[in-house]
Amino acid sequence: MKRLEEEMLKKAWDIYNEYLIIYPPGSANDLHTTNGNVWKSYGFKEGKLGFLFFMLELYKNTGDENVWNNILTELAIIESFAKRVATNNFTIQGKLGLGFFYLEAFERTGKKGFLEKAVELAREYYNGDSYQYRIISRPSLLDGISGILLFTQRLYLKTKATWLLEYVEKYLLRIISNAISADQGIFWGGITNKRRQNIGLAGTAGISFVLAFLGKCFGNSLLVELAEQALQYEQGYWAAGNSAGARELSLEHGLFGMVLVKNYLGITDTQQLHDLPKPASYGLLTGMAGTGLGFSEVFRITGNEACLQEAEQIAERLLPVSAKNDMPLTMEGSLGIGYFMLQLIGIKNDRPGVFFIPAFTTAVKRDELPEQSVFCEGNQEIYLTTVRRHFSNTLSALKQELPDAWEELLRREKSADVNDFVAYIKRVIDEVQDVAQINSLLYNFERESFALSILRSSKEPVLYDDSAILETDTLLKLPDEKLLQLTLRHSEKVWVFSKEPSLENGFTKESFGNFLQQYGTKTFLYKVSDMDTLQVFVPGILKLIFDRFGTPVAVTDARNQIAYFLLMQNEEVIGFLKNHYRAKDKDHLMEIINEMTLDGIKYCIMEGFLEVTN
Repeated sequence: MKRLEEEMLKKAWDIYNEYLIIYPPGSANDLHTTNGNVWKSYGFKEGKLGFLFFMLELYKNTGDENVWNNILTELAIIESFAKRVATNNFTIQGKLGLGFFYLEAFERTGKKGFLEKAVELAREYYNGDSYQYRIISRPSLLDGISGILLFTQRLYLKTKATWLLEYVEKYLLRIISNAISADQGIFWGGITNKRRQNIGLAGTAGISFVLAFLGKCFGNSLLVELAEQALQYEQGYWAAGNSAGARELSLEHGLFGMVLVKNYLGITDTQQLHDLPKPASYGLLTGMAGTGLGFSEVFRITGNEACLQEAEQIAERLLPVSAKNDMPLTMEGSLGIGYFMLQLIGIKNDRPGVFFIPAFTTAVKRDELPEQSVFCEGNQEIYLTTVRRHFSNTLSALKQELPDAWEELLRREKSADVNDFVAYIKRVIDEVQDVAQINSLLYNFERESFALSILRSSKEPVLYDDSAILETDTLLKLPDEKLLQLTLRHSEKVWVFSKEPSLENGFTKESFGNFLQQYGTKTFLYKVSDMDTLQVFVPGILKLIFDRFGTPVAVTDARNQIAYFLLMQNEEVIGFLKNHYRAKDKDHLMEIINEMTLDGIKYCIMEGFLEVTN
């Protein structure tokens, strides 16, 4: 491998020098453009922050002082720019990536200034609008709260600050409560898995990693079990053949996300990797560089020589690739290639993990935890949150009507598998002599068990006969232009048992944040549990869509009414909305709203909330 290492290091230097020619150190440009596309300067995936991670790897391999000086120069520019952006805290394309860089730089250099900056960034986030108004509501690792949770946990491991642990616990319980039960395992995100959002490191596998990471850190078997359930969903997705094509091996939405997490958990699984086609693109997250990085990381974890050979072969293929291939100087282009090669050079050292994703190296001692922590032995909150996802009312009824059975539940050995809870409740009910004393328990258990059975179905519409299901399936497959021609109304099968007051025409930023998170939850309390788990919907938006069809209305008219309502708000609210949906400008926001409205209408049709009148 000696020759290959020398050629890879030379390639990395060539990429480094090419970048400095095009973007000289200290350039004050807030944005840089490649091939007509504009990326924010601090982004990891497509911006200058990716260059910082690349340079840090180069410095680790060479110790070159000029590289280190350029790291500090570029870091100062990015920090200055990041201070002017109030709410973008995403991992891959936002400020949180900077926090992960601080942690990486601290681990590499031991300089406490980097750790202090990471703490300052965490305080800024948790004291700011992003946290207070839940601007980031996605559950994912790369652009959601799992990424924030991982950053906060890594920072807690370095500082042991109690206030950080409190936020770790809050976000962890939120992620658990948002998990959706499938016919196999659990997942997060939209039920239609639009654009494969639910899989890979950007989807279920990424969240599974965070759960497993915390489970290992705190010695909590329930979290590891939840992580394994998430991998069941991912495994079932791939086994069903739901994704064909060259992107199958990518890190972001591909098979490597699942395989990496399984290997982190000690589940050796490489058989699926070797015969699949390699990606056609070159990037780190979606292309061949990421595939090579994935193979090298599996080798580091398992010692599987075949994976190391695959990584080396990919490196050989990438050595001749240059800017002539129309590649951007980002992690999705030549920087990603260089980053992969620099990692491969040092593959046999002790440094674990891929970019900001560490391996399991640190365990928290029980005596370091405050008494009220959910991670303390005997604390039931993680278990109860797991059960409460589906059986909140059943738990309340059990505690009220059968307190002895409630205490037994808390004492018994726990499982994250909800089937274990179902079996326990069935046994408790069978042992009760006088069923009149458990009316509430019987009613709520039957009701919530039925709802769980629907969630675990294959996501077909919840309707009454085969013909209705086929008709609904046909509607969902209509192209948008046909869907816009339909006239819809509330289904007679829907019982709207609780209504919020009418919406006012204008919002403040604060009241709009409440609208996004709270409005509509009463209407959909039973029909849909916790709408925040969907990819594009929040309760207020779905309720806004549903309300348009109290009388028969054309889909085109309803869509226009919704767009008008949202876009007529004041500029502060529009800015809030753009941040929430990551819109580049108002036109882009309009496109997102239109797409979101049509998706919401399809969802309401599928669930039986709306029916066609023409």
